[in-house]
Amino acid sequence: MQVFCTDGTVFACRSYDLTEYGVKLYGQHPDADERYRDDPEQIGFVPHDRLGYILPDGVRPASQSVVGAQPVMGSGYPPGPAGGVR
Repeated sequence: MQVFCTDGTVFACRSYDLTEYGVKLYGQHPDADERYRDDPEQIGFVPHDRLGYILPDGVRPASQSVVGAQPVMGSGYPPGPAGGVR
């Protein structure tokens, strides 16, 4: 799966779990012992306000600007052009 964050960060995970505060992301050790092979390893956490969406492998968003257009909570300003003066 591909995880898309509101700041434009994109990374992969094998599974996820919703929590009260965000989303726990899991992977798996490729060289894990046989007894631990089925146990997922937490590889990340994304708070709800920073998560754009999670898509299955092979599916791409129609527009990357959807994620980049999300305002940062508490900034007080709408997103502006990169490097611009406010």
